[in-house]
Amino acid sequence: MAVFGMVSAVSGFIKIRYLLDKAVIDNMNYDCHLICLLYHSDPISCINDGSIPMHVINTFCWITYTFSIPGQQHRQIGTEVAAHGLGNEFGQEKRYHSYYQWVPFVLFFQGLLFYLPHWIWKSLEDGKMRSITDGLRGLITMPEDYGKERTNRIIKYLIDSLNSHASYSFAYYFCEALNFANVILNIFLVDKFLGGAFMTYGTDVIKFSNMDQDKRYDPMIEIFPRLTKCTFHKFGPGGSPQRHDTLCVLALNILNEKIYIFLWQ
Repeated sequence: MAVFGMVSAVSGFIKIRYLLDKAVIDNMNYDCHLICLLYHSDPISCINDGSIPMHVINTFCWITYTFSIPGQQHRQIGTEVAAHGLGNEFGQEKRYHSYYQWVPFVLFFQGLLFYLPHWIWKSLEDGKMRSITDGLRGLITMPEDYGKERTNRIIKYLIDSLNSHASYSFAYYFCEALNFANVILNIFLVDKFLGGAFMTYGTDVIKFSNMDQDKRYDPMIEIFPRLTKCTFHKFGPGGSPQRHDTLCVLALNILNEKIYIFLWQ
């Protein structure tokens, strides 16, 4: 009876979870539309003195890189610098940002890495558990005698086949170990992708939230700046090289910073 009660509870949970998943999917539909709108908007928007067409500057800075100046991060905006990380760059160290055009591809690659253990397990498991529990799902709406019969049949099968599922057990533990290794691999992958800033990203954000309002500085802006610099070189009418400094707004970084703080958790 205890086994029957447990199986019945699980079958009821499966039905409830189906309804909950459907509701969650319906609600997530709106969120996905918002994210798609963000990713389909202009990923970068640069300003210059008008001597270079806007689409040329935007394309160049998007496919190459932009940069910020760490030495100008903590200065007063409006009086000392135009924005955090922007200012006089002469003699200053530059931090280059070239990851932003790769974020969707890296996230997709990570999704494939996390799907791989699931795919391997589904291939090795080959529907065995579904076959064993066939007829037990939805027991709440079925006659009690039928449920008891199916439960007793499973118990008999488990007793008769005891110690004969070593390969099944090995496949399960192998996939669990693969999941664990996958998590560790992705931590170092993201840390490398963000230039070594991912390991302490979450703790820095937590420290930021506990700092004094007048003195604190958002670490998310340092890693995912919303405003950066870009340098464009061309030849002038006389054949001399000309340098054009531009300011670029990276609107997608306001979404990227939330994605990676979620991944850090």
